Amino acid sequence: MLTVLDVDNQRARDPAHAHRVAYMAAQPESELRYVVLEADAQSWAQARGAARIEHVAAPDPAQLAEQWSARLEAAAPQRLRSSRAWSELKSRLGPRLLAGDSARVLVSPRQVLELVQLYRPEVIVCGSPLLMPAWVQLASLRLEPRPALVGRAAGVEAPAWLGKLRWTEALTELAEQGAQQWTAQMLQRFDGVLVADEAVASALRQRGVERLLAVPAVELPRDEAGAGERERAVVLAREAEPGTLPGARRFAAELAWLRALAELRRRGERLAPGLHEAPETASRDH
Repeated sequence: MLTVLDVDNQRARDPAHAHRVAYMAAQPESELRYVVLEADAQSWAQARGAARIEHVAAPDPAQLAEQWSARLEAAAPQRLRSSRAWSELKSRLGPRLLAGDSARVLVSPRQVLELVQLYRPEVIVCGSPLLMPAWVQLASLRLEPRPALVGRAAGVEAPAWLGKLRWTEALTELAEQGAQQWTAQMLQRFDGVLVADEAVASALRQRGVERLLAVPAVELPRDEAGAGERERAVVLAREAEPGTLPGARRFAAELAWLRALAELRRRGERLAPGLHEAPETASRDH
């Protein structure tokens, strides 16, 4: 049986996520255990066929930003707090940093490490940029044999919250470039990165990410394309047959890649650099 751990700090921005979970849940339980990590208000577990959703307690972004601002204020010397430079720094790094984003996110690698130890996955899928790829690599070092690491990338864009910082244009551009380069460096160490667009593949190659795995794009109905329709997408995904789900071809290709990379890892091998077409088994729905 293949055990997969899927971690992503950007679930709320992925309207296809509910369909992916529904597809994986419908696979034979004797062949697949698909564990999904989701940030939530409290920790609890949910089982759905071959899928298990681990809801992990994560802070509210607005509250977290307020806490960071208070800690920054308490740690600063009185002389600095009364300066104009301090006021300017607070206006740039205070609650505005995260308050505009209502989605909860993990801010510590501890939960990822604990789930890796609990499930001992053969494959870890990471769909987030910046910190999560590094956490995944750290967690994988605790397992022997090491699991295959797979990225799910829409590109190497910098996190959206960087654009909320009221820096000068030059500093903002520098921060975004640094975030993009860091993300690319992390993905370079993965066993493969799932891509559904040639433009994304080209951007990743320019950043030095060489092991790219082609999968079909997810064609969602128009009324499900926005993040605001995510709850409706969840309902539709639960009611549909796996083969009729939007994105079924994509999810079949993803699963075929995960099986193939797990097998390569078991043999101590790695995929050659390049953009690889999906395995033949992905051409039919499972």
